[in-house]
Amino acid sequence: VRRHGAADLAVLHCELDERRTLHEQLQGRHCDLESDLQDAHRAHSDIASRAEETELAFQHLRQELAAIGDQSTQRRDELRSEADSQLASLQRAHAGRDSLHAELQECQALCQELEEKLAFADRDGAAERAALQAELDEGRS
Repeated sequence: VRRHGAADLAVLHCELDERRTLHEQLQGRHCDLESDLQDAHRAHSDIASRAEETELAFQHLRQELAAIGDQSTQRRDELRSEADSQLASLQRAHAGRDSLHAELQECQALCQELEEKLAFADRDGAAERAALQAELDEGRS
């Protein structure tokens, strides 16, 4: 019975040693996994931090783009206003030119009429002068 008990005890010691070895291996693996988990937490934290920085950078860029868009819209409106003002000025200049052109045509027509009257008066005056000269010449003879 003793021998049988000693053999059982030896088997149990052997199993105990195997289980201790397995336990130590599992503890080592547990420590490795714990370390990997901590590394994963740090990596996650780094990624979250970079994501936050990236989001802030995107917000800043969106604000800059909005400001550029506002400036662009304001400049476009200013240029449109300036162009409208210049167009109105140009239209007034064209209206003034058209008015002056009409006045010039009236003056030309008036000048032509006066030249015709002057030519007629010159003919009448020449005829009258010739008649008076003829009378004068007749009166001398």
